[in-house]
Amino acid sequence: AVGLQIKSKLLYYGLMLPTDHRKLSEKYFKELEVLDIESEIKISFKILMDLWRDLTKKIKELESELEKQEENDPKVTRIYRSVPGVGLITSRILATELGDLNKRFRNERELFSYTGLTPSEHSSGDRVHKGRITRCGSSKIRWVLTEAAWLCIRKDEAMREVYERIKQKRGSKKAIIAVARKLIGRIRSCFVQGCEYQLGMI
Repeated sequence: AVGLQIKSKLLYYGLMLPTDHRKLSEKYFKELEVLDIESEIKISFKILMDLWRDLTKKIKELESELEKQEENDPKVTRIYRSVPGVGLITSRILATELGDLNKRFRNERELFSYTGLTPSEHSSGDRVHKGRITRCGSSKIRWVLTEAAWLCIRKDEAMREVYERIKQKRGSKKAIIAVARKLIGRIRSCFVQGCEYQLGMI
């Protein structure tokens, strides 16, 4: 958010072109600090740049701590980090909340129930209709898996096909939830087989 504020101000004051997609960095800040601009504007930029520096430092400290945690949990980390769309922070959340999916959950039904990704059901005569997800279980894990699913469909063609197929019939929201459910099911298979995630795996 701070980075967006800085870039918005740069654009507003004509100090950056819309086509300039450089990332914020100390080198970039040094260029700004020597610009001949009004003192009030320069002070405003300094406040934002100092805030950006402080937040960047805290993020690096957090990432360093998470990396240390990963070293103490190599097997679980290796599998989660092999999943497209799962980075350092997401991996740590899943490892902490779910752990080894083979040891903790006897089957996919238990796992889907815990994550709140189990479709609700209602019967009509001899038919069973699947509805919206139950939303029982951990809302945090459900959110994390949904975000991972959006990233996953960009990298895994098989998952992208699942998303597009369901999207045509039921819309994007239900499609991405279905991908999230399939994704955590595939991750559990990796734990059961003791292997890393492979693109296109069934």
